[in-house]
Amino acid sequence: MTDQEMDLSIDLDMSDLSPALNSGEQSNLAIDAKLSGENVEALISDILALRYKDLNIDASAVEQADTPCIEALISASKQWALDGFSLTFSAISENFIAILSTLGLDQSDLETGELK
Repeated sequence: MTDQEMDLSIDLDMSDLSPALNSGEQSNLAIDAKLSGENVEALISDILALRYKDLNIDASAVEQADTPCIEALISASKQWALDGFSLTFSAISENFIAILSTLGLDQSDLETGELK
């Protein structure tokens, strides 16, 4: 390189932009009894706060669930799979099972993010 040439190479360190390696730690999230369209944004925020970790969702308290919240849970499961982490449900209330059944879904649909 001569004195008049400039070095335009850029060294980008993107290591701080990638998620921390999974330490095997599992996060837990208990979701509300009433999952409505009114609180879907809070549900999404709570879930995304635990991204890049294995996540276990406790749905034992769920009494009501609207479609937007079910869609958010399925989307989260898809994202966790893409990120290489697991998303599971430790408990699902009988009401939640009935709601899922009405929609033609079951617990595995929520955990895999793939609909039949």
